[in-house]
Amino acid sequence: MVAPEYILKTAHSVGSVCFRDLVIASDYCDDLDNCGQPYEVFYVQDIFPHPYFSYYPFSYDFAIIQLDHPASDIKPVSIDLFNISNQFTEGKDLYVAGFGRTNSSFESETLQETMLEYVANEQCVVTGWTISDSFMCADRAGVSGCHGDSGGPLYDR
Repeated sequence: MVAPEYILKTAHSVGSVCFRDLVIASDYCDDLDNCGQPYEVFYVQDIFPHPYFSYYPFSYDFAIIQLDHPASDIKPVSIDLFNISNQFTEGKDLYVAGFGRTNSSFESETLQETMLEYVANEQCVVTGWTISDSFMCADRAGVSGCHGDSGGPLYDR
């Protein structure tokens, strides 16, 4: 959530998904009443993929999801408004988190997090990945985000 009424997500993960509602909880808990914690239910009002989003070549892969009302108790995350990520050096610790698939075909019931390292785009291309300047590259030997975590956060601490 980047503003009380908006969520930032990957464009490729919202293009083929039909959103009915979206539940956002203060802390994740895997039972039906969120372990008695407060939560809010939002309906998706609109989805705005970046106007230059493209699969071929893969670029500008982000979209804004507009909710039907602002969140009342959820604090939006800060985003890189001041190009801090342009100052990252090779090997800077970055983190990914999500509920994607780990070793099974089912999504995780527990929020997963792992540490990656910043890789300059030029080096990322050398390792076989093709990315545009609208992307940031992070990698770490033997570690990755989970399948299904596209659109989740990549952050530093």
